[in-house]
Amino acid sequence: RHDRYIERRRLCFVGSTWIFGDRGRLVVDNSDDDLSLRFNRRLVDKTDEAQSPSLDVSIVSVNGVQVSDTTLADLLVPGDVQVPRSLVGGGDTPDEAGPQGYAASVFTPEPREPEAPSDVSAAAYDEAALVSWAAPYDNNSAITGYTATASTGETCTTSGVTECLVTGLDDDDPVTFTVVATNAIGDSPTSAPSTEVTPDGSTLSAPDTPAPPQIEQAFEAALRVSWTAPDTGGAPIESYTVTAAPGGATCSVDMTVVPAPDLVCDITGLNPAFTPGYEMSVVATNAVGDSAPSGFGPVTPAVGDVHSSLPPPVEPGLSGAPPLIDFQLAGAGSAVVDIPGYVSTPQGGFRSDNPNAEDVTVGGGVLAADFDVVDSRGTAGTPGSVDIGLINKELLRRYLLVSRIDGNIERSQAVVQVNEVGSYAVNSWVVQSDDS
Repeated sequence: RHDRYIERRRLCFVGSTWIFGDRGRLVVDNSDDDLSLRFNRRLVDKTDEAQSPSLDVSIVSVNGVQVSDTTLADLLVPGDVQVPRSLVGGGDTPDEAGPQGYAASVFTPEPREPEAPSDVSAAAYDEAALVSWAAPYDNNSAITGYTATASTGETCTTSGVTECLVTGLDDDDPVTFTVVATNAIGDSPTSAPSTEVTPDGSTLSAPDTPAPPQIEQAFEAALRVSWTAPDTGGAPIESYTVTAAPGGATCSVDMTVVPAPDLVCDITGLNPAFTPGYEMSVVATNAVGDSAPSGFGPVTPAVGDVHSSLPPPVEPGLSGAPPLIDFQLAGAGSAVVDIPGYVSTPQGGFRSDNPNAEDVTVGGGVLAADFDVVDSRGTAGTPGSVDIGLINKELLRRYLLVSRIDGNIERSQAVVQVNEVGSYAVNSWVVQSDDS
């Protein structure tokens, strides 16, 4: 053993281009300790045609769609993104990347099946188990539902919430559970199984009786009603139903969707002559059954206004696969991240979460990537910044190029960045012909 002779050394490597394919990604995290991550600039002989495309490039994604083990095709998501498949080498005849063993990155804006759910757990009850899990990345197509399956075959489904009750189990028989997520593209891989549980006769119940609902607004022929959630009885509440008396008109709220809706609904089609006299009662429902109806809430006199609908639901933020490059610097440790060359990841986003103003620079710049920054370092006129190459607006221009082919005019618009040595880097290029 020579442990006593080991000492910490600073390692230095000649600069290279890091190539990320398949599920490869760079995550920098300062939650546990101080860190220093510094790349060396990739330097090559500009006269070497096979190497010159990677001059000053520090990180690049392998782009395209994986058609087979050895074949890549261009990534085309109409109206969203177009990314050409990656080639290897330079000169006049670069090689296809697929036969050389390069796999396209899966961290892409192309809508795909969700990732597998994780952290599946279960709580055992009488001939049932309440299964819960962590939502996976939806891969740019919203998750529409989940299916939880017992190792003995029983299932339960949801429209988006991450727990459901599996019934029909045998008490005293051990069982595990897996979960599959579904979006418009298809089903995710199956999750890892939960730990084993044994239904043991513990009882679940219908929800407790809710408190009487409140009338938020009264209209000429409608009432907007709100209420508070009661105790669930152990199984998640799946829906609420509000009933008006007299007449029995109802409205309901589905609690299995994501994001969770507010406990508000509108009862419409009421008789304006009796609107001041209506009373409201609410019932909560879970997998066991219905709660007892609440008492009736107070009545607010109608104001005679025309009924307006509820505000539109808040659209969820963009979601999908995690970024290919992810600086997670909200921890207590100090951090220095220095990437002197260009980062080109059109098939994978770039995110820098740096609320503590750690030292983060990408000297060459970021080319062709979704870019998401949270940073407390302010620059003139902006609330936050990150040092990304040359950020002078005068050096980022759009060019309109016009050419004639067989009498037809083709127009192309390019976003062009001037790099540190005065040469040009084309970030994106959109071509449109007159007859398209």
